[in-house]
Amino acid sequence: MNINKKTFFMAARCMVVIMILGMVPGTGCWAADQISKIRSITAAESAGRPASVRADDYFDIVGTLNLIESGRVVIGNSELQLAGGARTSGVSLYNEVGAHLNQKGEVTKIVVISDIPN
Repeated sequence: MNINKKTFFMAARCMVVIMILGMVPGTGCWAADQISKIRSITAAESAGRPASVRADDYFDIVGTLNLIESGRVVIGNSELQLAGGARTSGVSLYNEVGAHLNQKGEVTKIVVISDIPN
């Protein structure tokens, strides 16, 4: 089988064009991207998340809730002060929790990650 140079280069160019066009999303995909919005993950959904999604990526501190008092909590080995508007309703001792901290290092929000005892 004898292929001349011109035919070979034309076939190579066609392959490149096909590959480039395959990488460009269709207009339907662009419209879908404009409509979709980012939403937060609910606690029910987070239980079914794949193992590659880690709570450490979403919270400032993650661990077992070992103590709840009026002005402080102990998560893992860390004793933390509660910020003024922070609430601890819905969490119980020994829950696996994630917490958000303010710039002072005070807990502003606690979220239950798992209520299965360790």
